Amino acid sequence: MDDRHLDSLELDAVRAGEADVAATAHVASCPACRSEADHLCRLAGLLKDPVVEIPAAVDRAILARFRKLGRRPIWTAAAAAAAVACLGWLAVRPQTSPLDVDRSGRVDIRDAYLLALEIRAGGGRDADGDGLITPKDAEAIARKSVSLERRP
Repeated sequence: MDDRHLDSLELDAVRAGEADVAATAHVASCPACRSEADHLCRLAGLLKDPVVEIPAAVDRAILARFRKLGRRPIWTAAAAAAAVACLGWLAVRPQTSPLDVDRSGRVDIRDAYLLALEIRAGGGRDADGDGLITPKDAEAIARKSVSLERRP
């Protein structure tokens, strides 16, 4: 080791027992570095978490309180968590249009085609609001899908 003094990191490594042999030997032979290392040891001792003794009566009272809280059925918490999850899903789920036959998130010509197939098969839905299920419903979706108007 040369004649220079150790920096704070090297001194802390000596304090923690993680320094190399040369640094440890330097601290042993250098009064200035030894003084600084001793100071770091005292400081580290002050920074340790204090050990707090909890009186037995307080400890028993806290444990009794937690035991009372712990007696609630687990299903109550599970039901509350499920309700929150459902409400969250409802808030963020994409809103689909009744005209979105394939549920792709947009009304397009494919929806018109799929509705036309459903109508031919005897099913379908009233897309134009006239109360009837006819090929005009597929046409209404086709017009909507190619419209230049802003869609909701």
